[in-house]
Amino acid sequence: MGNLDALMATAFGTLLPGWRNTIVGNLGGGGCVYLLPHDGHLLQLDL
Repeated sequence: MGNLDALMATAFGTLLPGWRNTIVGNLGGGGCVYLLPHDGHLLQLDL
């Protein structure tokens, strides 16, 4: 998890570092949200 921001930026071109997902309860994932640019739109990726 410590290198996830760098990996996401390199692999997917994320716009911001990931932030903690506080809206959804603990479902067993990493608990981070990322914004990804795609085809002129922003996608939200929850890990």
